[in-house]
Amino acid sequence: EAHHAPAATYRAILEHYGALGPVRPDSAVAIGFTATMVRGDALALGEIWQDVVASMSITDAIADGYLVRPRGIHVQVDDLDLASVKVTRGDYREGELGEAIENSLAPEAIAKAITEHADERKILLFAPTVHSAEVIADALRDSGRSVGLVHGGLSAGARSAVLDAYKGGETQILANCQVLTEGFDWPAADCAV
Repeated sequence: EAHHAPAATYRAILEHYGALGPVRPDSAVAIGFTATMVRGDALALGEIWQDVVASMSITDAIADGYLVRPRGIHVQVDDLDLASVKVTRGDYREGELGEAIENSLAPEAIAKAITEHADERKILLFAPTVHSAEVIADALRDSGRSVGLVHGGLSAGARSAVLDAYKGGETQILANCQVLTEGFDWPAADCAV
């Protein structure tokens, strides 16, 4: 995930191994891979990486058969008011967005939409806060779905058990908050919420 490299902790690792900074006899060579060529802050990838050797757009990846063409469905939630949710760096603030979702009919609307449009699909669900993920997961369970939930507060063992249940087919939906954002690849998953 080369887009992390400008962060101080990543720079320190690259400097430690000599891949960044003055060249030493024992300097390592670093190569970075990312699907995120831009950052949401002011840190520049060009300060770390010298060249972009190869790139592929989402359109090209679809045309070449690496990705499937997505089909999106917009679910209208009449009482979900996002006008009061503040935006920071181009995205809604997680806490405020989570509260807006929890205080609306969104969890029930999500459950209904899944029943109508993704009844048999293996689903990855992304929620802005742990509590909103729990509220949505409860609504999905109430609709008869098997749901696992992962978030950063789980122990490594608990997280592995939830992921194994999803991969093993015991759960249809894997709800998550800030865990499956990078590097999770499960080809059987064929729907994102």
